[in-house]
Amino acid sequence: MTSDLQSQLQEVLGTSYRIDRELGGAGMSRVFVATEAELDRQVVIKVLPPDLAAGINIDRFRREIQLAARLQHPHIVPLLAAGAKGSLLYYTMPFITGENLRTRLTRARELPVQEATKILREVADALSYAHEQGVVHRDIKPENILISGNHALVLDFGVSKALSSATSETSTEGPTLTSLGIALGTPSYMAPEQAAADPMVDARADIYALGVVGYELLSGRTPFAGLNQQQTLSAHITTQPTPVSQHRPGIPPGLAAVIMRCLEKHPSDRFQNADDLHAALEPYSMTSGASAPSTVASGGMAPTVAKPPFRWTPQRIAVAAGIVGIIATGFIASTFAFKREGPGLIVGNTKQLTNDPGMEVHAEISPDGRMIAYTVSTATNSTIYVRQVGGGRAIPVADSGFWPRWSPDGSKILYSSIRFGAVYSVPSLGGAAALVPGLDSLAGCSYSHSGDRVVCTRLSDGALVIANSTGGDRQVVEGTANGDGTSTPAWSPDDELIAFTRGNIQYFFGENIGNLAPSSIWVMRVDERKPKQISDNTHLNVSPVFTSDGALLFVSTLGGNRDVYMQRISGDLSPRGAAARLTTGLNPHTISIDKSGTTLAYSVFSTVANIWSHPIPATPVENPKFRQITFGNQTIESGTISPFAFRT
Repeated sequence: MTSDLQSQLQEVLGTSYRIDRELGGAGMSRVFVATEAELDRQVVIKVLPPDLAAGINIDRFRREIQLAARLQHPHIVPLLAAGAKGSLLYYTMPFITGENLRTRLTRARELPVQEATKILREVADALSYAHEQGVVHRDIKPENILISGNHALVLDFGVSKALSSATSETSTEGPTLTSLGIALGTPSYMAPEQAAADPMVDARADIYALGVVGYELLSGRTPFAGLNQQQTLSAHITTQPTPVSQHRPGIPPGLAAVIMRCLEKHPSDRFQNADDLHAALEPYSMTSGASAPSTVASGGMAPTVAKPPFRWTPQRIAVAAGIVGIIATGFIASTFAFKREGPGLIVGNTKQLTNDPGMEVHAEISPDGRMIAYTVSTATNSTIYVRQVGGGRAIPVADSGFWPRWSPDGSKILYSSIRFGAVYSVPSLGGAAALVPGLDSLAGCSYSHSGDRVVCTRLSDGALVIANSTGGDRQVVEGTANGDGTSTPAWSPDDELIAFTRGNIQYFFGENIGNLAPSSIWVMRVDERKPKQISDNTHLNVSPVFTSDGALLFVSTLGGNRDVYMQRISGDLSPRGAAARLTTGLNPHTISIDKSGTTLAYSVFSTVANIWSHPIPATPVENPKFRQITFGNQTIESGTISPFAFRT
C-alpha cells in the first residue's frame, strides 16, 4: 500500500527529507515529492521495484548514479543522489514544475510541427551532450521527457547504465533486468538491436527511440501501435514502419524523411550522432503562423481594418529572452554558381550560433564569412556583439546600437544609434566608437563593396540617401511613396545597383520588429535612380541582399511563413520568372551573405507573452509577487478584467 511504502521510505530517509506526497504515472516505480531539510528545497524521490534490490550490487549502483549526476545540461534533469536499504532502492532528482510529454500527448494526441520539432531538437541536444560523456539513455520515451516552461528536459539519464552495471557483478541466481522487465528499454521505443538483446547497443539506439517519439508526436501513434509486447519487439526487428506522412500528409516531406531515417533497422543507416539529427531538425523548428495581407473590399466598401502593428515593449523583450538564435547556413559551394538558368542553389548544413538572454537580431556576417555581428536588445539597452562562426565567446563592441554593417575589409563596423539619431564606426574586435558626423539623422547604413560610399535610410521620412564614407556629398536618391518609406538598402557586387525595401519601415528600427505588415522589394541603378518593383506588395518582403552574380535573396511571407526567396533580375531590372523559395519554416527576421556567396546568416526571434496578476495594493509594494494566469507559447497582447472579480 502507498502508506506502507511511504512510511518505509521516510524511515530510511530519516530527518534528511520530509515526504510530502506521492506522484502518479511512474509505471513500475513509485515517485514521491519530498522536502530536503538542510536546503529547504523540494526534490523527487523515485523508488524502484522492491524485487530489484535483491539482484544488484548496491555500491556499484550508487557509484554509477554518482557518475551520472555529473551530467549538467539545460535539457537534462540531473540526478542528485542514490541510496538503498533492505528492499528499498531509490534515487533523487530536483523537483521541476511541468508535465511529462505523455500527459501532453494524451491531451492533444498529436502536436503542431513547430512544437514537436522544438521538443525533438532539445532532446537531441541533451542526447548529444550525454553521449559525449559516454552515457547512453536507452529508455527515451514520452514518460521520460518533461515539458517545463516551454522547454523539454530528459529524465533518468544514467539510470539504465547504473542498473545494468550493478547487475553485471551479481550472482546469476538473483533476478536480472530482463526478467524484471525494466531499465533495458520500453518495447514501443526499443531499437532493433535492443529488442534483439544485442550486447553492443550504443548511442544510435537513443536516436532510434527519439525517432519513435517524433513519429508519435507528429502522427499520434507509435510505428507499431496495436501490437502486444512480443509482437512489437519482433516488428522493430523485422517490419518496416509505415511512413509517418501517410498518417499525417501535411507535415513537411523533409521532416518526415528525418523521422524515418531515425527508424532505420541498421544503426549505420541512421543519423550517426545526435548533433547531426539536431541540425537536420533545425529548418522545421522555427515556423510561425502565416500572415494575412491587408485587403480592400470590392464594391466601394471600406478597407479591412488591419491589426495594430506589434510594438516591441520592454515586457515583450523580457518574455523573448533566450528564444532568439543566430544561425549560419552553409550553401553547397558546387551548386552556388547562380547559373543564369535555374536557381542553382541548395541549402546545406545549418548551425545555430547563439541562444542567449535578450532579443538577438540584425545578424550580419563578415565579408570573409568567419565572424558574425548582431544586436542584443533588452528592456533597457541594445548592444552589438561580434563572435566567430567557429565558436568562442561573444565580444561586445558597441552600446545603444542597431544594424551593424561590416566594412569591405572587415576591419570596422558601421552601426546606427536610433536613440541618438546618429551613425558610428567601431573597430570590429572592439575599441572606441567614433561618430560619423556627416551621417546624422540616418540609419541602416551599408558600405558599398568598394568602401567609398554608403547608402542609408533617413529617419525623418524614410528617404534613401547616398553619401561618401565620411558622410559628405549626401544625395537623396529615392524619396517616399505615400509615406511608406524605404529601409535595409543593399549594394550589388559591382556597386551599380541598390536594392531596398519599401513599406513597413518600423519593422527595422527596434520598435515594431515583429510587424508583419505588407512591404515590397525594389531595385534601381545608382546612376539612373529609376527604381523598379520586383516583388508583390501584399506580403511581407524585406531584407534584400545580392548574391555574387547579381541575383537577389530576400525574406518573404509569400508562402505563408517567413522564408528566404531568390529572385533573378533581367537587364531592364524586371523580375525574371517567379521568386524561388529556398527554405521552409526558417522564420528569418533579416539575412546577410558573405562575399564568396557560400554562407548566409540570419536571425530568428519569437515572442511568448502570458497573463499574470497581482491584487492592486492600498499602498505601493516593492517587488510584488505576480501569479501566472495563462500558460503556453502564445503571445497575448491585451486583456480585460471582469467586473465581477471585484464584487464581494
